[in-house]
Amino acid sequence: MKARVLLSGGMDSAACLAWAKLKYEWVDAVFFSYGQRHRDKEYSSAIKLAHHFGISHWSIPLEITAPSSLTGGGGKLHGHDVVVPGRNCMMLRQAAAMFSAPDVLVMGCCRDDWEVFADCRPEFFDRMRVELAPIHIDTPVIDLDKRGVFEFAQKYGGTSLLELTWSCYAGGDVPCEECGACAARARGMGE
Repeated sequence: MKARVLLSGGMDSAACLAWAKLKYEWVDAVFFSYGQRHRDKEYSSAIKLAHHFGISHWSIPLEITAPSSLTGGGGKLHGHDVVVPGRNCMMLRQAAAMFSAPDVLVMGCCRDDWEVFADCRPEFFDRMRVELAPIHIDTPVIDLDKRGVFEFAQKYGGTSLLELTWSCYAGGDVPCEECGACAARARGMGE
């Protein structure tokens, strides 16, 4: 079976990539650029992860005009200000429609995302599975909290896997340690 991982370069998608490499005979990855302020750091991590696992990877631009603090729309970098409406739906549709369509799409959303991101909840993926059938959608960390994702990443990718990832919305040279992504990573790593 052919699997395509939606690879942001963060902890959740890295864990899912490590898992997919063990589960599926063929894996590639796609990174989406949608104007996020942390794009360069995320993309750099996605490239490192793809090279680490020896897979092909693609970078696809998405035109998202909805306001969000992640795309320069102002506001805080935590809570509902970071929601980019329709993002995951657009990414899944695009990943499914790319050449060499996969049998499976793999996406890393976890339980800690549910409160803020409606498109990270199980019911969202249930709807997308119907829409994108016969392509299957795997969400291997969806029932885990960030600590569980950290342990999952270590189990499938080894202890050094997370050193290749980036988890900060601010887009600076070093993590800001204040945004929602930094806080989630700290929870996952037990800090």
